Amino acid sequence: MIPFLSARKRHRHSDDRPLPGILQYVPRRHLLRAASLTLASGLALTGCSLFESEPPETPTPSPTPSSEEPIDPDSPEGRQIEFDRALEDAWDENSPVDRDRYVEALVDAGFDKEQMEATSETDSLGGTVAQIEISVHLGDTCIVGQAGEEGTHSVLAPPLQNGECLVGNTPPID
Repeated sequence: MIPFLSARKRHRHSDDRPLPGILQYVPRRHLLRAASLTLASGLALTGCSLFESEPPETPTPSPTPSSEEPIDPDSPEGRQIEFDRALEDAWDENSPVDRDRYVEALVDAGFDKEQMEATSETDSLGGTVAQIEISVHLGDTCIVGQAGEEGTHSVLAPPLQNGECLVGNTPPID
C-alpha cells in the first residue's frame, strides 16, 4: 500500500492544510522543508560570487610594437594589400556586380590575367548574382576574394589539389 494514497486518517498538524491535486497528500511542512533546502543550495552555489573581495581580472590587450616590420610588397601578404585596394576601388554599391570591372582593376594593379580565376556574374538561371569570387594564383598561395553588393573581402589560401584557387568551373577571363 502506498502511504500517501492510503485512506486512513492521519493526525493533522496546524500547518498541514490540504493543497490542491496530488500535493494534498504531502504535508505542508515537507513542502516547506524541500523549498528551504532548494533555496539554501541555490544560495550556496551563487553565494561565492556575491562575497568576492576583488573584481575579476579582465585581460588587457598587449600593446602593439610601434616599430613593426614593413610588409614586403612582393610577398603574398603585400600582394593581398594591393588586391584588396584594387577591388575596393572598383567596388560600387550602386552598380550590379561587374566581373570585368574587377578583373581590369586587378590587371591595372599589376596582377597577371593568366593567373586569375573568377566566377560568373550570372547564376545558372541567368539572373545576376549578389557577389563573385575572384582569385589570383601566386606560386604556392592564392589570394581569394569576394566582391559584390556587401563590399569586398579577401583571404590567403593554398591552392586546391588540382592547382586552381576556386572550386568548380569558372568561365575564362578574356
